[in-house]
Amino acid sequence: MEQYIWQKDDWPYFTWSADEVRTVSDAAERRQAELEGAMAALGFSVHQESSVSAITSEIEKSAQIEGERIPQEDIRSSVARHLGAENILTEEAVRRLNSNQISERTNYIVEIVLDAIKNCNVPLTKERLCGWQSRLFPFGMSGGYKITTGRYRLDEYGPMRVVSGNMGKETVHYTAPPAAGLDTEMDRFFSWFNESASACGGFSVKSAVAHLYFVSIHPFDDGNGRLARILADMILSQRGGDRLFSMSAQLQKNRAAYYAGLEKAQHGGLDITGWITWYLTSMTAAVDEAMQEIQKTGDRLLFWKRVNEKVPLNERQRTMLDRLLTGWQGKLTTTKWAVICRCSQDTASRDINQLIKAGVLEKEAAGGRSTSYEIVRNLK
Repeated sequence: MEQYIWQKDDWPYFTWSADEVRTVSDAAERRQAELEGAMAALGFSVHQESSVSAITSEIEKSAQIEGERIPQEDIRSSVARHLGAENILTEEAVRRLNSNQISERTNYIVEIVLDAIKNCNVPLTKERLCGWQSRLFPFGMSGGYKITTGRYRLDEYGPMRVVSGNMGKETVHYTAPPAAGLDTEMDRFFSWFNESASACGGFSVKSAVAHLYFVSIHPFDDGNGRLARILADMILSQRGGDRLFSMSAQLQKNRAAYYAGLEKAQHGGLDITGWITWYLTSMTAAVDEAMQEIQKTGDRLLFWKRVNEKVPLNERQRTMLDRLLTGWQGKLTTTKWAVICRCSQDTASRDINQLIKAGVLEKEAAGGRSTSYEIVRNLK
């Protein structure tokens, strides 16, 4: 019979190669310090927007890993309100917030993540963790099935297994420890989790270990993966400063490798060097992406500063310029402007011509059947 990691004699006393882990850990820590330095140089407004964006991405992508889609704008709006950063939201987003159109569950999830981040140095307890899990599933349902919430699983219908595939042809990837021993397992986990990160070799390494440790215990009927990612982020937050990158965005991008890495570690011994090095390499990649996004944010703010010095903008112009700056697909034409802004073609033409005269927009050189426009690069 196959033996899982929790069945090993030395469970849960993990080991790893100090030299191998130190190499990737130093790289991850150094890159995070560089990210924080770059952020400090860009000022408060970029810092605020980047922090909201990183937390939004963390929540959105963690849900996607589990196959759930939560509207990004709803998450972003809720995060901004909880952080007192509503000034970065669009008028439409503020309207939805004020009319309570954000779901109660989305707000609950945001509150859980922000509790872990802002109160990262408050000891983790059974009550706190169970409270988080119950708020992930406020109606006691998951995927149409009733689940136990606010307490550890009971294994009423047999061992807790991680499976995939259609009914009758399932593949069992992992079987968790029996429910009868969960109080002992989790009390030991809390004692370890609340110790200094120095014993693990730093916050980055401890976050990797915590992730694997928690999902290997698998204490709840559902929500274990999300909670593992929240706990890993909680440890990273203990470094100090705001969350500026999303680990879940990187894990979701490499979801197959992520699950394969967990499964391999859970079927192996207590030496988890492979898992830690993979996780920390992914962390460095996540920070690299955050650096790129911060640069884009800084460029956008500089753009708006220069535009506001050139010409007073109406709401239609602000809306369309913001769309062009944040991932517009295709060509911008007068017709598209009129449709999106719900205005006449004449009004759209006046809006565009005003921006051309101010040196903010220009005609695309490629031409075509319809005249199209683009933002002037290197706006002075």
